[in-house]
Amino acid sequence: MNIIEWRNNITESELSYKAKLVGLVLSQFFRDKKPTYPSITTLSQLTSLTINPVQHGLNELQKNGFIIREKKRIKGNKFTSNVYTFIGVTNLHLSPHDTSNDTSNDTSYDTSYDISYDTSYDISPHDMEIDKEDKEDKEDKVKENAKNGSKLLLPDWLPINEWNAYLEMRIKKKKPATNKAKQLVIIKIDELRKKGNCPIKLLQQSVINNWTSVFETKETKKSSNVSLPSWQDEQKRKEALYGVN
Repeated sequence: MNIIEWRNNITESELSYKAKLVGLVLSQFFRDKKPTYPSITTLSQLTSLTINPVQHGLNELQKNGFIIREKKRIKGNKFTSNVYTFIGVTNLHLSPHDTSNDTSNDTSYDTSYDISYDTSYDISPHDMEIDKEDKEDKEDKVKENAKNGSKLLLPDWLPINEWNAYLEMRIKKKKPATNKAKQLVIIKIDELRKKGNCPIKLLQQSVINNWTSVFETKETKKSSNVSLPSWQDEQKRKEALYGVN
């Protein structure tokens, strides 16, 4: 089977569209007698998919018997790469013990692409890239949990859309709210709500101004701070304290 037939099999399969897209783009890197090792970032850029869907697509291709993915060191390089074998496609990617297709005497074979199986290699940029991707995946999960208010019981009066927008704003500001911070903000919203502030406007105001906390709205503040002549203010204070006229 040649690479074109392999692509046709991918297209006609029942794989998800993401796996098909990743497989077809990956096949563009196929070169006979040479290893295929594009980075995850490269596949992400060419498929216009984020890292996670690319990884899922590769896993699906491997699970369904279309590719083999192995971490190897390319001879002449000090870093490891994900090297892909297209199952069923005639190629000369030799395993450590397979000498049936030995090309050591074939002068047309570019030995600079030989795969070395020496495991005493340095950490590669590709490894660092994958570590970074794993870290980003974990950060995405943390952000998703924060956005959904994970493990936090929200009161019925709290507007969910505005609350999620507020949490998302904090994440973009690189100041995501912990569960404790969320609890404190909700308590403050409740206190201001009891003073006549609208929770929706409180959260919208914070989102618009990129505030990590919530503050009394201008409308409520104005209504509660009606200015009185000083003698009236003092009279009101006495009435409140002593109940006298």
